[in-house]
Amino acid sequence: MDSIQHAIEMGSLTPASPQSIYPSFVLVQAWESPLARYLWLAGIFLNLGLLVWVSLMIPGLRQVPLGFLPSGEPSPAVPGVGLILLPALSIGLFIFGWVTGLFFYRSRERHTLAEIVWGGGVLSTLLFLLAVMFVITTPI
Repeated sequence: MDSIQHAIEMGSLTPASPQSIYPSFVLVQAWESPLARYLWLAGIFLNLGLLVWVSLMIPGLRQVPLGFLPSGEPSPAVPGVGLILLPALSIGLFIFGWVTGLFFYRSRERHTLAEIVWGGGVLSTLLFLLAVMFVITTPI
């Protein structure tokens, strides 16, 4: 009985391969990918541009329509400061997609899925830019 207990306490005969799961290494690995780096930087600069553009436009806007009625007409206008909602939503969506992409990027089989998610973040920011342009040009 003592020799069996001693053999159990010696551990496994084959050593386990080391594996690191620290998030900082995922960031470094993803940053080394040119496509991921481009998508991250494009999303950051587009979101910053959207935020600056809307921040500069707000003082000149009295009211803006931010929705549509079921009949297709613009909804009643809200104060111009309500337009800051669009960049805030865009930044929040981009950050959520960035974190989700990092989660997918941990597995080598899901690198493509992570890049699709990051590309979707850039596309959604472009759509928010288009939405701001549409809201500003829509008559009240």
